[in-house]
Amino acid sequence: MDCVSSLARCFKDKTVIVTGAAGRIGTLLCETLAASDALLVGIDRNETGLMALAKRFPGRIEPMPMDLTNRALLDTFGQA
Repeated sequence: MDCVSSLARCFKDKTVIVTGAAGRIGTLLCETLAASDALLVGIDRNETGLMALAKRFPGRIEPMPMDLTNRALLDTFGQA
């Protein structure tokens, strides 16, 4: 069993937060998890890339454009 199929099985029907979702590794992770029926919250400061990714998996990825280095924004996010 390869690690990708194992990962997909572990997160089936779970909600997963992926930071850096629009980057190379984040996109691959989102593709794998979305294909395994995981629900995703994709976080990335690259809003264009994030929206393109969410469009490829309608209803599976909730895009949250955000720069995680912005402390004030993180404080607000934590209170939501």
